[in-house]
Amino acid sequence: MVGVAYPAISETNFFMGLIPLPPLNEQKRIVTKLDQLMVFCDRLKETINQRQKQAYRLNKSAFTYLQQSQSKKELENNLRFVLNNFNVLCTRKEDVQLLRQTILSLAVRGKLVPQDPNDEPASVLLEKIKEEKERLVKEGKIRKQKPLPPIKEEEIPYEVPEGWEWVRLGEIGILNPRNNAEDNTEASFVPMRMIPTKLGSIHQFERRRWGEIKSGYTHFAENDVVVAKITPCFENGKSAVMKNLINGIGAGTTELHVFRPLGSSVLSEYVLIFFKSPHFINTCTEKMTGTAGQKRVPKEIVINFPFPLAPLNEQKRIVAKVNQVMSLCDQLEEQLERSNQASDQLLQSILKKAFSNQHETVPV
Repeated sequence: MVGVAYPAISETNFFMGLIPLPPLNEQKRIVTKLDQLMVFCDRLKETINQRQKQAYRLNKSAFTYLQQSQSKKELENNLRFVLNNFNVLCTRKEDVQLLRQTILSLAVRGKLVPQDPNDEPASVLLEKIKEEKERLVKEGKIRKQKPLPPIKEEEIPYEVPEGWEWVRLGEIGILNPRNNAEDNTEASFVPMRMIPTKLGSIHQFERRRWGEIKSGYTHFAENDVVVAKITPCFENGKSAVMKNLINGIGAGTTELHVFRPLGSSVLSEYVLIFFKSPHFINTCTEKMTGTAGQKRVPKEIVINFPFPLAPLNEQKRIVAKVNQVMSLCDQLEEQLERSNQASDQLLQSILKKAFSNQHETVPV
């Protein structure tokens, strides 16, 4: 091909090209065989598509039943079904993603780890958070907030175990706080591309001077939870706990909501699990505002969102269990990848053997 704006092959070069010309009867046999094989390939593709659709419906149904288990016995039965049919239910990366979503749903519903009656209940945590908030207001570190409305019964999406409390996110944390630092202080800069979608993945950052990034960007600090607010980043689960920030502070893309838990009664990692859960993502997606391609989750939706607050010790058990199971999901994805590579190699070997005798003559 020649040319810059519209590269093309010239007519002269085209007709100078070489073509292997077989006898006419062999041309006919080639065309006939090729037509037969293409029909077979179309049928094979359709069969594979139908099987994949059926498998996806089966998987989604099984994991949905698991998430919506109403009793401990029902949960055990549904979980046993998934485990007994694991090799059938999880054969693709999409299946593993369904498994991840199920784990997150079970975690924030209080169904992933057992409850301990000796744990300090969430109601006590709320009192501690209230005291911490009053202290910060008195010291002038945060502004006094307008009381949020009580959670109505119709807002509660599912039952939580005894000792848990439904609260609004704005009651237990601050949204979009600001940092104060000298301009020459080094800090972390985190653009959207450096925020992971998968739980367990660590965010990256660039080293910048605070004076370069303090204006026109979203502020965050060590252990803050960030979540993308714009489509499609929000739906894809872009969120993370800010860790190992330079001098404990940072700034990043303006398309973030930043949540800072009050005190030590709420684990940032537990909040992150909730932010990545299907219930939070699906509900907020429905309430996005703006034009197509520029839809965002409003700040008020996050502040007023009902949050299942678990006892602190149970939060720790949930985070540990989720990390453990997510690590197993990572291993499963790696196994599937190796299996797919092995299948590709086997196919290439079969094709190579099948066509190794292509130069043999057709018997008369």
